[in-house]
Amino acid sequence: MNLIPEEDAHNTPRSALSPLPSPDFIYLVCLSASLILFLRNLLFDTFRRRASSSSHLSFPSRHLPTSPKGTNITCHISITMPTTRAASTFHLFPLLAPELRLKIWQAACQTRTLTLLYNPTTSSFLTTTPPPTLLRVSHESRSEALLTYTLSFGTPSSQARIYFNPYLDTLYLPRHRPMGYDETLRDFMTFVPDSERALLRETRRVAIDHVDIEIKRPWEAYNKASFLRSFPRLEEVVLVLGNGDEKVGLGKDECFVDVEGEPEGILRLWAAFRESYMREEKEVEEGCRAAGREYVRWTLPTARIRGKGKMNTLSSTDSPEVLHERMSDLALE
Repeated sequence: MNLIPEEDAHNTPRSALSPLPSPDFIYLVCLSASLILFLRNLLFDTFRRRASSSSHLSFPSRHLPTSPKGTNITCHISITMPTTRAASTFHLFPLLAPELRLKIWQAACQTRTLTLLYNPTTSSFLTTTPPPTLLRVSHESRSEALLTYTLSFGTPSSQARIYFNPYLDTLYLPRHRPMGYDETLRDFMTFVPDSERALLRETRRVAIDHVDIEIKRPWEAYNKASFLRSFPRLEEVVLVLGNGDEKVGLGKDECFVDVEGEPEGILRLWAAFRESYMREEKEVEEGCRAAGREYVRWTLPTARIRGKGKMNTLSSTDSPEVLHERMSDLALE
């Protein structure tokens, strides 16, 4: 319906007849402005770095009086320019649209390895892995991280204090008990309350230590097989090789790395692990049939052989101190 009379239509300004811009158009304009500001700042920093490569510039003087002996006097004017380091901070982050900032925080929630230990004396879980870095950067990043990570691994005697995401994190239970992988690994899922089990069963990746045959206890293979069966949606098992020290789990500056060695040796380790699991699975099946219980078949997912090594690049598994220093530059004032 035209609300403007026909006799006044020709006298009405064009702005009164034009529709208002849509929210999508306004969003694109804001995004374009943010990108233009970012490119401008990047070009400016590039120019400053190139200019600083020659910190002293000399200009010969052409209009100077001659010396008494008739020789020309050449004067050099030295200009010292400030040196700048390579830009590692995006200063315009607070000016980005809120939707873009939230997308960046979401992308920063990457995979990590959570080392988990159980103490039967206190009936509580412990970890040597620091909390996710985004929880300590800014209020905005913390609010977004709390949508990704959940406080988990509580017990009847202790509250849940460890942040965990079953879809992103690798759950690593190292061999730290005097009797190796004992019943605490086998009964892992029974230690957590019922309210947490549904989330833990969504875990996609777990890691356990490889145990040499010389020190392996008779019950360890069965306990590891029972532990793996606790995760019906498991997609990957990481078999961790020790590096010769007595340290439990991953150190502060360590992560899982590819194993260097003969491919035949690595293949033999993988085959021995799979054979051990199949043997224990067969015993579980026979035990269920003998007891008259239903046997639920469980297939071993992808198994990878990894080692422990030092971190040498900035990644999602970097030390929290390094990540916190880098990402704090993005925090809103």
